[in-house]
Amino acid sequence: MDVKIGCTGWSYKGWIGPFYPKTMPSTDYLKQYCKTFDITEVNSTFYKIPSPHTTTKWFDTTPENFIFTAKMPKQITHDTRLKPGPYLDQFLNAIQPLGSKMKFLVIQLPPSLSFAESEINLDKMVKHLPKNYRYAVEGRHPSGLTEKAYQFPSERNLCLVWNELQGVLNPAKATTDFVYLRLI
Repeated sequence: MDVKIGCTGWSYKGWIGPFYPKTMPSTDYLKQYCKTFDITEVNSTFYKIPSPHTTTKWFDTTPENFIFTAKMPKQITHDTRLKPGPYLDQFLNAIQPLGSKMKFLVIQLPPSLSFAESEINLDKMVKHLPKNYRYAVEGRHPSGLTEKAYQFPSERNLCLVWNELQGVLNPAKATTDFVYLRLI
């Protein structure tokens, strides 16, 4: 079994001192992070789509075997409720410079999105998504935690994210050949 452990980012003020030397410039944080971890989830993509220039720097800064995962922007998952549009294409273009280091994309669904609505929109979106990535879906609405809802990702080779989140009873069902665990 291949297990990778990483964090949802590498640039946190609380890490200065305990993890990063106080004198280290923030431009060196990712390089230092890679000395301890070989994977990271880019959580910041949920809030802002990075520029291709930025993702190129991330690629150049990390070792050859380093793995990136990224959360889809909230404009896609929350604001447009999974309806493909210009934000999806902009996001996919922005992460393209990460090349083979980008392995997984996390599709975090809003707590207000029922399984019935997410099933229709996610099914349409999945057909538009590139095949060179794997996808992990994190449902938060109670209707997304049913047997019918578990069949949906299994039939589409999507991973159901395992998480420990207050108010969400996640049964930790395996829906594909990999597990994506988020402990926040």
